[in-house]
Amino acid sequence: MLDAETKGRIDSARDILVGKVPDPKSQVEQITIALIYKFMDDMDRSSEELNGKATFFTGDFKKYRWANLLDKRLGGHERLILYAEGIEKMDENKNIPQLFRDIFKGVFLPYRDPETLNLFLKEINGFSYDHSERLGDAYEYLLSVLGTQGDAGQFRTPRHIIDFIVAVVDPKKNETVLDPACGTAGFLISAFKHIMGISDRRLLISDLKKETQDGSHAISNQQSTIRNRQSAIEWVDFPRRKSYISFVPSFERIFFP
Repeated sequence: MLDAETKGRIDSARDILVGKVPDPKSQVEQITIALIYKFMDDMDRSSEELNGKATFFTGDFKKYRWANLLDKRLGGHERLILYAEGIEKMDENKNIPQLFRDIFKGVFLPYRDPETLNLFLKEINGFSYDHSERLGDAYEYLLSVLGTQGDAGQFRTPRHIIDFIVAVVDPKKNETVLDPACGTAGFLISAFKHIMGISDRRLLISDLKKETQDGSHAISNQQSTIRNRQSAIEWVDFPRRKSYISFVPSFERIFFP
């Protein structure tokens, strides 16, 4: 359920933009892009706190990290240039998944007012990627702003239902979990937290991988897939629904859409 704080922040962000970006669709696009940008940095920081490495903002893109944008030593125009350059170049960032690069393709900052950007980034900074439910709520509310909610239908399973189902399924260490329509990875994250809650806290989180239909592997982000020495939770991409059945036997715990 959308909480008042999340709704209030989105409404406030729209109010900040409305003078410079009057079109609701463009407002939603700017908010969505900023949230994804912020959440990628949140995931990098979370990885570093677990003694891992940043995945998204590395190499030439390290200078675009969220903390750098909010550096108080930056002047308004410097911050505007840094952010505008960051979102415009993000589709060239080979460190992020192709899906994210596609989202940033053709993106640009439609205004050049430093004060508007300062207020906007401050509001976006109030969001954090600490729970996929909040991301789902924010996305669903943004779509409702455009009047597309009814056509698109329900986008994610409520958190209390996810946690209940995971508790009933009761995934264990050494088992592999499948969610073929994982969306914001609510079931996978809840399953991992469930395993950690009943397992040795010394479990080591290693690099995470995304397994595609043909068996090839590519590095994915730390919040979508969890693989460690004693348990595995995988985000598996099924391009065609008919392919599910051939993969099902290799998974011990399955969450079907």
